[in-house]
Amino acid sequence: MINGGITRLAKFGEPPPTPPPTEFSSFNSAPPDSGFTNASSGFTVGMQFSIDVPFVLTQMGRFYDGADVQDHTVGLWDTGGNLLAFASVSAATASDAFGIKWSTTGMVNVPLPAGTYYLAVFEDVDASKAVWTPDLNPHLICNGSAYAAGSMNYPGANFVPDGQMYSGAAFKFTV
Repeated sequence: MINGGITRLAKFGEPPPTPPPTEFSSFNSAPPDSGFTNASSGFTVGMQFSIDVPFVLTQMGRFYDGADVQDHTVGLWDTGGNLLAFASVSAATASDAFGIKWSTTGMVNVPLPAGTYYLAVFEDVDASKAVWTPDLNPHLICNGSAYAAGSMNYPGANFVPDGQMYSGAAFKFTV
């Protein structure tokens, strides 16, 4: 910037300046559709999704309502069951708005090549299924819902190709 606000243009023969990447969210709302009832122990619930271009995962979070007062762990797996990234999301407080609460712990940028992945969150109570509502990115496709018994277990063994997801886990990414 020059003189407090004028952006320098590229000189003749120089490439133009590269704009910063646009950050997207994996979904922008999660209206309940059909539920997942958990009567005994906890489950890791989420979705299988595909991307057709490389992404950089920048943050993970969880969809909260005002009554949710538990910490949660969100994870990202490849189709081979390898945990690629995880983040802890603190419980909602009275001052938190309804919606997604993002992790504030050590999340770093994680490059993801085009492919298929699982995103899930550990829930020790019931989880709702949600209609997939992607946030302005045609390269991100929800293939369906997925779950596994236990805390942060690979959810790929129980994949349902229904185009929906279990509400909860969310992530931010750049293309």
